[in-house]
Amino acid sequence: MALVGESGSGKGEFNRPSSVAVDAHGDVYVCDLGNDRVQLFSPDGRFVEQFIGDANMSRSGREYILANQRTLRLREMADLEDARRLRAPTMIKVDDQFRLFIADFASHRIQVYKKEAYVLSETEISPPLRNPVLFTA
Repeated sequence: MALVGESGSGKGEFNRPSSVAVDAHGDVYVCDLGNDRVQLFSPDGRFVEQFIGDANMSRSGREYILANQRTLRLREMADLEDARRLRAPTMIKVDDQFRLFIADFASHRIQVYKKEAYVLSETEISPPLRNPVLFTA
């Protein structure tokens, strides 16, 4: 069992963690409510990456906008970058197809990610480097 995180906003730090999920590979997902993100850790507790949100509009949302001219004009005038991001993610779940479901509470939606993973044998992975060397040209 690995111990991860402390209070803060850096990689591997948390501000009001609210949910944890573990996939079939042993990867651990932690919903970091106060930092508006989900962090991914390897089974040994090493920080891997974070999900901050990258939402697309749903089919029903597109149909609504296309049917309402005023909404279409307002959307054209808006800066939508912030609307794509997670806002107060409260709950996460991983299914058997490695889809990560994030309840994006303040945005009233669920964002879904799909993990792309390839199972490799030990002979397909390079051994750990003892003395890493950087070559420049």
